[in-house]
Amino acid sequence: MAELPIVFECEPFAYAAAEKAVDITETNPYKRVDVEGTVFCDPTIEFVASQASTDINCNGKVIQVKTPQEIIGAGYPDTYSITLDCDAQLAYYTRPSGDKVACTELTKGPFPRLHVADNYIINSGVQSAEIRYRERWY
Repeated sequence: MAELPIVFECEPFAYAAAEKAVDITETNPYKRVDVEGTVFCDPTIEFVASQASTDINCNGKVIQVKTPQEIIGAGYPDTYSITLDCDAQLAYYTRPSGDKVACTELTKGPFPRLHVADNYIINSGVQSAEIRYRERWY
């Protein structure tokens, strides 16, 4: 049996020790989020839906999330939250019991990405929303 050596040359990112969180519930006309790292970051966005569909516009790119039927049937209680994990490209909602249910198929559009410097976010169809991110550097 022959051996084939494989050499990896990696330049990993350095991440901020603490995650930053910004309340993006009120975005009239928009909410500015400043990223101080040297490379983009993929945030986690958690929100409580108030309509059958939620739009999140980040720097002009919109992701639409249809509210799962279970939440609509329950009357949009704030005990359910929907999470967009932009790094993993996944969407899921959390039941009051803490169970997480995948709902990526209910999304349409690109997952948001925060660029270095100013980012502008607008949303519609939320009772509350928060964006969390860890800045990173080369």
